[in-house]
Amino acid sequence: IEYVNPAFTTITEYLPGEVIGANPRILQSGRHDADFYAAMWEEIRVTGRWRGEIWNRRKSGEFYAEWLSIVAIKDDLGNTTHNIAIFSDITHRKEDEERVWR
Repeated sequence: IEYVNPAFTTITEYLPGEVIGANPRILQSGRHDADFYAAMWEEIRVTGRWRGEIWNRRKSGEFYAEWLSIVAIKDDLGNTTHNIAIFSDITHRKEDEERVWR
């Protein structure tokens, strides 16, 4: 992680100094298996992007659902140099959907 904005801190409860330089795995909830992540990264490798729902964990340990979009940034030779991730917290929407289906 190279940069986070204030919304990241609001959603994840992590301060910039706690995550800058860290691997995004620190947010993993454990709800997705290795195959999920392998498929996600393969999609990014092949197409340069991925988007979908994912469950992560706040600093407090609370699970949250997010809509995540990841885009690969490539250099002039087509090599990925960075990935940009943009996400929004959709936990309340997921909870509402669950109530509808009960």
